[in-house]
Amino acid sequence: MNKVLIIVVCFLLMSCKADNLIRNNNIAKLVLVELLDQNKEKQHAVNNRDSINSLVKTINSADKDPAVFITKYKIIIYYNDNVNDTVLCNSKRIKVDGITYKLDKNLKEIISAP
Repeated sequence: MNKVLIIVVCFLLMSCKADNLIRNNNIAKLVLVELLDQNKEKQHAVNNRDSINSLVKTINSADKDPAVFITKYKIIIYYNDNVNDTVLCNSKRIKVDGITYKLDKNLKEIISAP
């Protein structure tokens, strides 16, 4: 019985999610890069603070999803302390530090929301 309890507790601890994938403080700017064709990309700067906060909140609430996807977008987050984070994504999945997560909202809806 004790072994089963220990295994269950270990499983629960391992399945706990990290608090924040992306830190929300000190974001200077956020750039959405749409990957079009080979060596072509379209950049869209996101300056609206509400859109940035909504995007970071959605990313931080994403659940792990062991899926392979084709990257359509890159989100580059520039912080005030000269540190950058890059998130690879398609419309509903993101990859942060090599781990794939599933978003609960479509990326385009978050960026275009007022």
